[in-house]
Amino acid sequence: MKEAFISFCEDMSSASNPNEIRSGTICADFKHGMLFFSDDPIPARPDQRIDRNAYLSCDNAVLRQFRKKVIAWKKAGIPAGLVKHFSSFSAFNAWRHEVYFSDNDIGWQIFLVNDAGDFDVYISLNTWLPKELEELYALVKSKKR
Repeated sequence: MKEAFISFCEDMSSASNPNEIRSGTICADFKHGMLFFSDDPIPARPDQRIDRNAYLSCDNAVLRQFRKKVIAWKKAGIPAGLVKHFSSFSAFNAWRHEVYFSDNDIGWQIFLVNDAGDFDVYISLNTWLPKELEELYALVKSKKR
């Protein structure tokens, strides 16, 4: 796995206070040893992931822990409603224009990019976050400077 990209937005109506809302975009660049986090939730495009509100961590121990959690989650079966494989982002974008849902309907999406550059995408229209995604969120958010 060369890169992992996760974007998510919880149902805001279920939170009693804004600090409890878990949303944002995480990008783990395993090739260069960097972990990025942005407070901006979905919609986030995989080819434009980092904005001016983003921060990064070059803590390799955290990156290894993040990768280990993603690999374990993938082996166990990520509980997504839709799972697709793409060889290019243009193919992904073409598919996204054909589906019945919009970016606003997505609770979370994950891109796992391999060394060849093709990727698997996992999309959920549910607004709840699985335990594993909560763990990844907490891990990355704890590193925010």
